[in-house]
Amino acid sequence: LKKVKTDIEEAAPPAPQAEIIEADLYKRSYFGPDVPTLELECWEEELSEAQLQAYKHAGDEYNNIQNKLDVMVKDTGGQVVYNGNQFTAYQLLGKQPVLKDLERQSADIIRSRSRSLS
Repeated sequence: LKKVKTDIEEAAPPAPQAEIIEADLYKRSYFGPDVPTLELECWEEELSEAQLQAYKHAGDEYNNIQNKLDVMVKDTGGQVVYNGNQFTAYQLLGKQPVLKDLERQSADIIRSRSRSLS
């Protein structure tokens, strides 16, 4: 069965468009500046409450670890050998009683995670 075409067709209402607050257009070309091969539109959105909490938690965790490392360096008479944007290198001197505590804590964490996987 074929649908008979009528001369008068009803026009479908246009789909509602999402409001773009502030869009930037990024173009990247592999053939030259006048021939865009990739065009992206993007805009910034506010972070959700969950995202803000995740960033706060990550920052708190980083600061906690950094403080523990600083205490460990101070307790062992060590020093910071390198402090860059991506990582920090420490030199620990003398006996390392703190390392035994870290080793024990790491073993406890590994055991608890392996139990939860079983």
